Formats: sequence, C-alpha cells, structure tokens
Amino acid sequence: MRTQPRNPGNSLSIIMYLFLFAAISTGVKAEEQSIGAVFLNQPVGARPSAMGRAFIAVGDDVNTVFWNPAGIVRTGNIELLAVHTEFIQEFRDDYFAFCMPLSSRDAVGINGFLSYHTKLEKTLSLYSDPETYSAYDAYLGLAWSHAFDKHYAAGITLKGLCQLIDTYSAWNMALDMGFLITGLIPDMNLGFTIKNLGPPIKFINEAHTMPIIIELGTSYRLLKKDLLLTFDICKPLQEEFNFKFGAEYNIGQIIFLRTGYTYFQYGNDLGPLAGFTGGIGANIWEYRLDYAYAPFADLGNIHRFSLTLPLGKSHGEKAKIAKRLEDQMQAKHKSIIKGFIQSAERNFKKGDYKTAIFYYEKILVLNPRNSYFKQKLFNARSKLEQRKADRHYRKGMRAYKKKDYLNALIEWSKVKDIRPSYKEIKSWLKKVNKKLTTAQNGGQSAKGPRSFESDRFITQGLEYLKQSKYLKAINTWKQALSLYPDNSRVKQYLQKTQDKMKEEVDNLSQKASKWWKSGKAIPAIRAWRQVLKIDPKNPPALTFLKKHASKMALLSNDLYLQGVQNYVE
Repeated sequence: MRTQPRNPGNSLSIIMYLFLFAAISTGVKAEEQSIGAVFLNQPVGARPSAMGRAFIAVGDDVNTVFWNPAGIVRTGNIELLAVHTEFIQEFRDDYFAFCMPLSSRDAVGINGFLSYHTKLEKTLSLYSDPETYSAYDAYLGLAWSHAFDKHYAAGITLKGLCQLIDTYSAWNMALDMGFLITGLIPDMNLGFTIKNLGPPIKFINEAHTMPIIIELGTSYRLLKKDLLLTFDICKPLQEEFNFKFGAEYNIGQIIFLRTGYTYFQYGNDLGPLAGFTGGIGANIWEYRLDYAYAPFADLGNIHRFSLTLPLGKSHGEKAKIAKRLEDQMQAKHKSIIKGFIQSAERNFKKGDYKTAIFYYEKILVLNPRNSYFKQKLFNARSKLEQRKADRHYRKGMRAYKKKDYLNALIEWSKVKDIRPSYKEIKSWLKKVNKKLTTAQNGGQSAKGPRSFESDRFITQGLEYLKQSKYLKAINTWKQALSLYPDNSRVKQYLQKTQDKMKEEVDNLSQKASKWWKSGKAIPAIRAWRQVLKIDPKNPPALTFLKKHASKMALLSNDLYLQGVQNYVE
C-alpha cells in the first residue's frame, strides 16, 4: 500500500491550532491568579540568550534540554553544558545540562538550575541593625525525547523544584512538553513547547499558580548553513505576547557571532534597548565557549558564560560521520582518477607510452572493472612494444650490415620475443642463423666426434643467446672452447656475449638506482630483479634486494600499489 507524502502545511496548521488553543485557555484560567516559581522561566545558556532567547526550533545541541526537550534526540552527541550568570542586583545563576542519545529514536537528558543571593537585607525596624538572609531557587529535571520518524519528534521533562527564602520553603513538581518538526522544508525546523504544567505551589500558606508558558518557534539555515535565523512567539501566563528574533553566523565553524531582540506586545517596560542581546562563541579543540550580554537599563547588565563539553557521539551520529567521510573519500577518489586520466591521455598523445601505462595501471587499481581503460592500457602497451621492437630491429639491421651476426641475432631475437608477428623477422633470423652456422669453427671443416660435440655446444649457445640467457650461452661456449681452444669464432661469440651481458646489467643497474633515488620503488625493484635474471650472482642487485626485502614482499603480494593508493587518498 502506497503512503501519501506528508504535507508541511498540515503540520504547521496543527501546531498553530495547538498554540492558539493553549494560549487562549491559559489566559482565561490565569485571570486574577498570583504566579509563583517564576524562576522556572529564567533563560539559561549563553548561546540561546545571545540569540534573543529564540531557540525553541533549533534543537542541535545540549541547550535544547531546557528550551525544547523534543530536540534532544536530534543532537546526535553526548554533551555536557555548564553555565554561570552574573544577574542584576548581585543575584547569580548556575545551570548544567547533559544529553545522551540511546538510539537513533530515543535520547535522555538531565538538567539543574540554582539561583541564589546570600546577602539580602531584612528590615525589622528603623532603629535596629540590619540583618541578612539568603534566598535560593532550584530545580532538577529529567528529560526524554523520542523520534517518530526522520521529521517528527516529541519530548517531556519532569522537574522537581524548591524555593528557600530565609526559614521558609516550598516544593513542587512541573512538566514540560515539546514537539519538533525537522526537514519537511529543507533547512527549516518548527518547534512548539508548553512548560511548567503542574499543581499550584504553596508558599507560606498561600498557593500560587505555576508560571505556564507556551512558545511556537521556527528556525532556518541559509548561506550554505553558515547563517541561522530564528523566530519565536511566546505567551506567558497572565502576561502579553512577546516576539523573539535571533541570528547566528559562524565563521569556519570556529567563531560564532550572535544577536537577538525580544519585543513585548505592549512595549518593553525597561525601554526598547532592553530587548537587545548579543554574544560570541568559539570552538577550541572541540570545546565550545560562549558568552552572552543583555542590558537591563538602570537595573544593570546580565553576563552569561557557558562551556559545552563533547563527551562522545551516538551510533547514529557516527554513522552520519562515516557516511560523510565515505562521500568525501568518493569525491577524492573521483578527483584522483580524474587527475590520472588527464595525465595518462596527455602522455599517450605525446608518445610517452611508458608514463601513460603507469597512470593507466593506477586508474585500474582504483577502478579495476573499467573495460575502457583496460583497452587503453592494452593500446599503450602495444605502442610501447612496437617502439621497442622497432628499436631492436634497427640495431639488428645495423649489426647485420657490419657482419656482426651475433649482435644481429641477439637484437632480432628480442624483436621476436616482443612481437612474434613483426615484419619478416623470421626470415631475417633464418639468414643470420645460416651466416652463424657457416662461420662455426672459424670457417674450418672439422671432422670427428670432437667436432660434432663442439658444433652442438655452439648451436646450443646461440639458442640461449636468442632467449637473452647470456650466462648459459657463455658457459656453453666455454665448453666449446675446452674442445677447440683455438676456435676464433667461439672466442668472438664469448667476448661479445660477455660485453652484451655487462652492457645490459649496467644499463638496468643505472635505471634501478635512478628510480630508487627518485622514490619510484616499484620500477627500481623490478629492474634489480631483471639484473638477477641476467646475472643471478650480481653483488649490487643481491645487496639491494636483501636490504629492501620487506618492500619486495609487498610488491610480490600486490600490496605495495594498494598502500600507495591508500597513502594518496
């Protein structure tokens, strides 16, 4: 069964109806009643206070435990808040709050408040010395929040409170309820709260109605979520409506600039400037320090300081962070691949096929199933093989024209190994083999078993030479010389093969050293291995590979490339 998408307008209408009904009902019932425990509505937290106390629909940090318990489940973090306020007339307030997600749908919070003055003067008579007394207002709350889905959440806070004035005291319970709607409209929240529901509080044999307050608010983020705007409508019991506006702008998620204004329905008793608030916040090593300032005309100024401590992240928040990191990694992954593609294509067009192959291989390490780049790698390798084959073919032709048939055989054998179907290479190999066969034994027609054995060694040595097995060719011709020590042709073959072997070993050794010094470990190790294939007892190659055996093992297991990839990412 298909479900219809929720209409944001319906949710807004329901919240508005609840707000108007509660405001009208509260106003009717509260007529001619005295209000007690007004300290329950004392604003807390430097961040909300600096934003004009318009915080009902924000719900993104531990401050929401007081302002709207429904938002606790949306914080996603385990946080602790500590607040100190220097109030007017030497009153001081202290407040703490703690929130902790239990799951993606449930969270709990706890908060506590203490307002105190220890040097209030008693007036007993005009002729007696003044005495002092203390006054304390306090409450402790336990909150719970539940998310019905990704848009709707509700929460409640149960508070126990007490008031102590000199030798008199009063105790009571109160209940806060909140609702929060997020994400129905992108970057916009809507909140609704009713606070301080409970029986009258009795103080010195007189009952006082609890200071019920109803608030409706919204918040909206813009400028890539760097600017937060808030607006609340508030209706306290037996008081007029007041309207709160707030703004917060963050600079690099490090500095936060805040301001706000509260306007009362019939004007501000302390003057228009008394409604302004402002403040600043800073993130320092994940800890947030906030300050708020509020002028109170002739009564003085209010200064609030708060410190928010992150104690951990919920499973849901960790999953969000992991998803965000995964998205960043994928973006980085795409960026790296894009850079490799550009480098590969640029070098391919320039004819630098070796470098193009290097980048195509890197692309396939990151995206091994891409058939397009598999074909591009194949094309680059084919071009490189063709170039190598052409080079060896030309070198062989120059040697053949100089009647240096042995080097011609070596070069053309390499051509056949690289590209077996190379133009007429088989016919040229037949010609040079015939030339070498005719020249065996120094052109002499030797007879007898020793001659046959010598010819066999020479032929076998040439076969080894075709396969670039220089050491085996050298050993075979040494055996031939043991039979015919004076054979000048075999001596020539032996000397040329030794020179060719030394030339290739020196060339590979120089390349390996150069690559290693420039940080290209993979081609360097491969070059040293090729040296050992030609000369298994080569001292520099053996020393190098023994010294760097660990990297060689990584290369053997195809892990070194993966390590390079991880390091780049």
